[in-house]
Amino acid sequence: PKALAELKRVKLLDVIFPLIQDKSLKFFTEIANKLNNLSPNVHYLLILSCFFKDFEESKVLEAFEDLKLSSQELLTLHFGLECQKMIRNGFDAITKHEWVSFFANPLAEQAIALIGAMSSGFTIKRLEEARLPLSLAIDRKKRGVTLLKSTDLMDANIQPGKLMGTLLREGESLAITHDLTTPE
Repeated sequence: PKALAELKRVKLLDVIFPLIQDKSLKFFTEIANKLNNLSPNVHYLLILSCFFKDFEESKVLEAFEDLKLSSQELLTLHFGLECQKMIRNGFDAITKHEWVSFFANPLAEQAIALIGAMSSGFTIKRLEEARLPLSLAIDRKKRGVTLLKSTDLMDANIQPGKLMGTLLREGESLAITHDLTTPE
């Protein structure tokens, strides 16, 4: 993080990312100071997302196009930007679906450290309180399964196809929203 502030100071970062050229050195220094004690294991794109927190996601992704990121790196950047959006919107504005997606992401532990550094409203205790009741849904998302299965729908005479896919997604959405534990 401090290296990014230094790149901003010498105006090299403005050349790499013209999008942020209007951001002040103070802006970069403040963020770098917040992130100063992060583990070196936190992915660099999650860290970079903090410096682009005030921009629309489409503009940020466009700014990174010339870097030729891999599809995995783009997913990491997107996740970092989602984390910034969570911080911006505030803890209480996050839906159950957003929490499930967040905690199911393989980078969630790194993101927890990042979010904690960027916002005092996201304490470990509050994050655990958000995670615990959604444990089953988070586990399903990590495994790529849904509570309602295609066999359940076929038993109800729903044929495989587009409708079945829509119903499976909607079923999982209802399961998360209403804390359901059975397909019925």
